[in-house]
Amino acid sequence: MAEEARAVLEVLDLEVRFASRRLYGSGGEVRAVDGVSFHVDPGEVFCIAGESGCGKTTLGRALLGLLKPHSGKVSISGLDPARLRREELRKFRRQVQVVFQDPMGSLNPRQSIYEAVAEGVRIHRLQGDEKEIVARALARAGLRPPERFFLSYPHELSGGQRQRVVIAAAIALEPRVLVADEPVSMLDASVRGEILELLVGLKDEIGMTLVLITHDLAFAWALADRVAIMYLGKIVELGPAQTVLTKPLHPYTKSLLAVAPEVGRRSTHEILTGEPPDPTHIPPGCRFHPRCPVLRSGEAGSQEPRCLGEVPALEELAPGHQASCHVAAAGSIRTRGPQAPYIRPAAPDDEPGP
Repeated sequence: MAEEARAVLEVLDLEVRFASRRLYGSGGEVRAVDGVSFHVDPGEVFCIAGESGCGKTTLGRALLGLLKPHSGKVSISGLDPARLRREELRKFRRQVQVVFQDPMGSLNPRQSIYEAVAEGVRIHRLQGDEKEIVARALARAGLRPPERFFLSYPHELSGGQRQRVVIAAAIALEPRVLVADEPVSMLDASVRGEILELLVGLKDEIGMTLVLITHDLAFAWALADRVAIMYLGKIVELGPAQTVLTKPLHPYTKSLLAVAPEVGRRSTHEILTGEPPDPTHIPPGCRFHPRCPVLRSGEAGSQEPRCLGEVPALEELAPGHQASCHVAAAGSIRTRGPQAPYIRPAAPDDEPGP
């Protein structure tokens, strides 16, 4: 597609697997990212959202080259971090930077703020006056006057200021892509909006692309151009943020919106109950079916056998709006109040689950 040809980030059939020994002491395999594909255009704010354990952070680390995928491909500006040599990988790191959720974990407590920002400048041998580059990055991150922070240490700053230092260290290299993994989850509510607005403002100022990883759909609503909803390693809904969050197609997305009623002012969706299945034992068919409010209410109708036995494809059900749900593909989905958890009837030859 022409749209994908100009994408700065492309992901194709990406799989990331981990060995697991949690199941009664025996071996197992977790497909943390399972056949994920999407693209991100230059200058776009692309949000990856879902509850804890859905695979969004693992996906983010694979994008950065911090995890080697089992299969599939990641391409950022035409470079796949899993296939780069050491010198090529160093160049890649300059183009793709990351902001993690814990600023104290990202900063060396024995380094001054100046040294923390200057470290990347030295590693990548940026041309120009180092002091000016560091000062400009700190000022862009909202730490003004920047010289005031040069000799400070992380423990002397507030949480919001520390995260601004981490952002300054990233943008000092003027990357093409910035991956922000829950960048405000450990900050006070009073500064969360400021940091997110800062990231979006820097995106426009520097001309970079922002990939935002979050569990909070309110942030996706406020900032994202497009959003991908993940569940148990797969993208189950993908499309323009306002469309996905005001006219969701997948029951999982609707349930997530039930705990974020301020998003699109919708509060009629059923709150999701129960825990996700053991990732070493992915349910057959639609992996969301054990928790699906549509299935347990009986509204799936003739689609129920497909929900239980056929994996739904991520397909376009509205212009630019994709979802992987048999019932949504067959027609509209209604919502009701809380129901009892759905339990798949056991077949006579079924093996007992964990």
